[in-house]
Amino acid sequence: MKRLDEIVEEAENKKVAHPSVAIAMANGNPLTLKKIPRHRMSESEAHKWAEARDGYCAGLLHICGEPYWYCYVVDRNDGI
Repeated sequence: MKRLDEIVEEAENKKVAHPSVAIAMANGNPLTLKKIPRHRMSESEAHKWAEARDGYCAGLLHICGEPYWYCYVVDRNDGI
C-alpha cells in the first residue's frame, strides 16, 4: 500500500486527477459520481460535503438547463 505522501506526490505530478482519487483507489474504495442540485448547497458547501466523504467536487455542470454540482465521493449510501 502506498504512503499518503507518495499518493499526493503522484497527484501533484499529474499521474492521477486528484489526491482523493488515488487515496480512495489505494484503500479499495472507488469514488462514485454524485450530482447535487445547486439549490441544495452553495459551492463551498458542495466542496465541504465532498471532502467529508473522502472525495472532491468536480464543479458545476448544467443538464437540461438545471445546474448541478458534480462530486466524486466514496459512496456511503447517505441519501444524496
